[in-house]
Amino acid sequence: MDPVVVPETYAGAPATPKTSELSFPITPEPDIFKNSDYYFLRAIYYQQSRSWEKALTNYSKAVELDTKNPDIYNNIGVIYNELRQYDRAIEEFLRAIYLNPTYAKPYNNIDVVYYAKKDFPGAIRNYQKAISIDPKNLEALNNLAVAYKRIDQLEKAKSILNQALKINLAHAGTHYNLAVLYEKEGNLKSAIHFYQRFTDLGSASHPALAAKVQKHIETLK
Repeated sequence: MDPVVVPETYAGAPATPKTSELSFPITPEPDIFKNSDYYFLRAIYYQQSRSWEKALTNYSKAVELDTKNPDIYNNIGVIYNELRQYDRAIEEFLRAIYLNPTYAKPYNNIDVVYYAKKDFPGAIRNYQKAISIDPKNLEALNNLAVAYKRIDQLEKAKSILNQALKINLAHAGTHYNLAVLYEKEGNLKSAIHFYQRFTDLGSASHPALAAKVQKHIETLK
């Protein structure tokens, strides 16, 4: 492309004033906003946006104002897990458990860390603890089944997933995990059935995976 030629300024022409940058006053932070819930909600927003540093900054401010909220420590742990700082993540989850020993979420999240580290027996122990606290925790049940699958205890995995189906027959993830199990066993008829149920139930919530599964079903027929 030809270079752009900038015309010379005519002699005697008035100089064009430089445009100054717009500046806005900083909005003061009233005392009403200086509470833990305010920073907690800000942190969740940044966490959902995957702005980890901003999320951690706001969680830190929230915990300064409320040291006994286990949700704060649990969410901080989730961020450190995303950052693959697994020891720090477990430390935060344990703080949440210390504050509320009957809080199932951090147990489940510790399991996720153990699973990421390929410590499947450790993951299984904590999933079982989460389920003992909350027997209808579908996430923990599915994760426990997946952990058993990884150590080739397929019958245990299948039994747990069937337990999850009894709790919620319309849970798409449970159908998907059952399909994977049956395919691993070579029972393609059952695998196709559960893959199809997953696509029926999960097409709205997991459109990309549902499309892949639908194509996979054709290869199994």
